[in-house]
Amino acid sequence: MTTIMHSPLSHLSVLQKPSKALPQPAEAEGISYKYHRYDEFSSSLQSQLGFPTLLPPKSPLMCRLLLSKGKNKTAQLSPHTVTLIKDNEEKSAGFDADEKEDDGERTEDENKIRANSKNKGGDRRLTVQYPKGSTYNVKVDKLLPITQEDHLIIVSPETTDYRRLCIVQTPKDHSFVEIGCDFALTVGNVNATEKKLGIDKSPSSLEIARKNFPALDLEEVDFLTESRESLMNILERYGMNDCNKLIVGIDINGNRELDAVVECLQRVLDFWHPRLVIVKSRALFGVLLEQGK
Repeated sequence: MTTIMHSPLSHLSVLQKPSKALPQPAEAEGISYKYHRYDEFSSSLQSQLGFPTLLPPKSPLMCRLLLSKGKNKTAQLSPHTVTLIKDNEEKSAGFDADEKEDDGERTEDENKIRANSKNKGGDRRLTVQYPKGSTYNVKVDKLLPITQEDHLIIVSPETTDYRRLCIVQTPKDHSFVEIGCDFALTVGNVNATEKKLGIDKSPSSLEIARKNFPALDLEEVDFLTESRESLMNILERYGMNDCNKLIVGIDINGNRELDAVVECLQRVLDFWHPRLVIVKSRALFGVLLEQGK
């Protein structure tokens, strides 16, 4: 069984405190961001799968899929997004009678799910729909929900969880920008969208990033010193200026001084107003832990 691993929290303590309150946009009237720790955010999203009929009517719950590669092997994250059917009832192993049987119509991912489901039974399943209309009963622990909320800041203390968040929470019709992309191992693996950009101030890191992901757009920029006009022009140049469909990842060395992380976050909120911000920072996570957020 594949489960979502949460980082152990007991070893974290608040070693630093920000010199000012946690950032909110200075000029965006009526916009306020909610802060969430990675662990409680993920648990809250997964709990929605237990009550699909009670989901808010704003839009269907979208999910990413974990594809089993065999016993004792790491599950692979599918690049495809599926829709949870809201009139779900708990399913046993197997498929609905009206399920399409034409293997030629399925993607490779769909066939993997079908083969795995035929071999294992008894676990709770929910019905999901692929973009082309085919429906499948998928194990709940293979579904990773995509948040429907706007104006969230999610903070993770660990790189693995941060990367998982960035990849899962970036829908196909959104743009993704990572500040502090280093070797581009996060932004380069955000696989649901082609509209993505890595930003870093280190030329040597970007040189390696270009070798890792030759087709990826990269910019050498010090986000903490660059002018507002210049940063706005970056989004315009890459066609990412729709803030309602913008996801931003921040990983300016995860153990960096808290004030630098807070300053970077403040600039993101003031200049870009993204829909969702995902931050890798043990120091900021510690602050949220102390505040009970």
